[in-house]
Amino acid sequence: MSLMRAHQQKIKGQGDQPVVKVGNAGPGGKGTLNKSQLMKLLDAGLSVVLAALHEMKSTAAKIEHKRTALIPEYASYVTRLREKNWKHDLLPWYMLWLFDVGSIEAALDLGLYCIAAEIEMPERFARDVPTVMADSLIKWAEAEHAAERSPEPYFSTMFDFVAGTDETPPWNLPDQIAVKYFKLKAQLEQKSGNLEAAKGYFEKALELGATVKTVLKEITKQVDDAKASEGDDTSEGEK
Repeated sequence: MSLMRAHQQKIKGQGDQPVVKVGNAGPGGKGTLNKSQLMKLLDAGLSVVLAALHEMKSTAAKIEHKRTALIPEYASYVTRLREKNWKHDLLPWYMLWLFDVGSIEAALDLGLYCIAAEIEMPERFARDVPTVMADSLIKWAEAEHAAERSPEPYFSTMFDFVAGTDETPPWNLPDQIAVKYFKLKAQLEQKSGNLEAAKGYFEKALELGATVKTVLKEITKQVDDAKASEGDDTSEGEK
């Protein structure tokens, strides 16, 4: 079963329930809020959080603040929203924070939930959730590859959504994002010695505008030479 289908089935049938407990308060405590109260609380809190982040000049400081303060502080709220199938801008924001701190598995899980639950990016974003997810993941994957670390299994998970599978059509993404996936996929296949597969992915990347003519020419020659060598071996065996 695909990750997308799993999320769709998970949220199917979840009804809108009137009360949710937040914080450490028990049943009937001050932390018991209905949906409207919770949304107002989150709206106010998120407004303050985003303003504070905007004031931070250092990217490293922002990431550290998200890792040590915001993600732990808002984790229970994200859990409650998902349990109740309630939509709020906190969910896509939280997904972005997870990507920023390198919690890739959790970010993918939340992003796919947002897609399945039809939760959109906040108004200030011109892009939709799939585009933001794909862009965030490929930036991380390229950095991992450049550092000679494997971006798997998360790269392959996202690649299936970008390129499409037998079960799911490809996501509707800008070419400038999709091309990065095909180029990195080709590089990973090349590194693994799968030259035929690498050639095909480099060809797709070229179609989308990647500057890979030189490497594609080299790989094509290697593939052709390998086929010629196999043909020679077969001919020798038949003598």
